[in-house]
Amino acid sequence: MAPRQSPVDIAGDIAEGAPNLEFAYNDVANLVTNTGDFIKVKYEEGGGIQLDGRTYKLSEIHAHNPGEHTIDGERFALETHLVHTRDSGEIAVVGILYRFGDANSAIQSIIANAPSRGEYDAKPHSPVTPDELIPTDSGYYAYSGSLTTPPYTEGVQWIVMSDAQEVSEEQVTRLAALTGGGTNSRAIQPLNGRQIAAFGVS
Repeated sequence: MAPRQSPVDIAGDIAEGAPNLEFAYNDVANLVTNTGDFIKVKYEEGGGIQLDGRTYKLSEIHAHNPGEHTIDGERFALETHLVHTRDSGEIAVVGILYRFGDANSAIQSIIANAPSRGEYDAKPHSPVTPDELIPTDSGYYAYSGSLTTPPYTEGVQWIVMSDAQEVSEEQVTRLAALTGGGTNSRAIQPLNGRQIAAFGVS
């Protein structure tokens, strides 16, 4: 069977029939880690999402610089991933894309709480609220893929929000500097016949 890896270019023949998505987040981030590659905001009781009635619990938020998914070939300045899991081990990731523009308050919250490189599980000193990251426009794309970091586990349900948000160039530079100044994105992977579905995308 052909690999079903992520990220992908969202383009071409997009089907209807994406899974129904509902957000139900709480405000409490428990810990923040700087791995040297990512700032990871970790949640134990952060709420989560429902996909076609299946509940996934939010476990962490991190960002990729530049963005990983592309839409019709357009690469974005940044992409945040909200990683969710079920007790069964299933994973669902919500990806949010950002173009350069005005400063973003939710991204600033992540920057403000970021510990030094190599510092694990620091207590956040101000809220990092998942709801703040979610676009007002609720359209999204969905497909089956993989984690974009090792071990690149497949069977991940991807939801990529269609409404790109704004982030300042200074914020992206600062996020990168916090983890050593480099990029942390994976190259686009082939679809290999997979179907991308959409909901509420104009």
